[in-house]
Amino acid sequence: MDLLFVQPKTEHRKAVVDFVRAFDEHGQPLIHGTDELSAFDVLNDANAYDDWLSYVYAPKGTNRFGYDKMPSSVYLALHGDGVAGMLNLRHELNEFLGMYGGHIGYTTHPDFEGRGVATSMLAFGVQTLNELGVSDVLVTCSDDNVASAKVIEKCGGVLECIITPDQPFEYGRAMRRYWIRK
Repeated sequence: MDLLFVQPKTEHRKAVVDFVRAFDEHGQPLIHGTDELSAFDVLNDANAYDDWLSYVYAPKGTNRFGYDKMPSSVYLALHGDGVAGMLNLRHELNEFLGMYGGHIGYTTHPDFEGRGVATSMLAFGVQTLNELGVSDVLVTCSDDNVASAKVIEKCGGVLECIITPDQPFEYGRAMRRYWIRK
């Protein structure tokens, strides 16, 4: 599948809103790889998309959600006029990201699951981080997320360990930690 990776801009408003609407219609949460997009009510608030864009491009240390934002890049995986997926590349890791979140978070549009979008996004993300000087890329997923584990392993991820919900601090679910090394 041909995907075009672009950073979100004002002209992507409709495509991103449609992306969020698809998750809403499928009754699925929009979580990983969106740089807190789910915290902005883009379906009902005309200013929310611009607010989210401001947050996406906010500098390191911005604290809007109770933690300091780390340097990152958000990309839309465009297929035609729509968003097939979204990914967030974290250039640096804080304690939480270093344990649970990793360098890359990604989400595939519900209508594009199983079509190689996640694999393409992860490969793009690893390559982009390598170009930024990050040679050891940490990617995590819930222990029960078999599809994500397969994508990570397909892209060269080597399982380091599975963290139980109470190590080193409560996260609520077991997480698989993978490294993709250059």
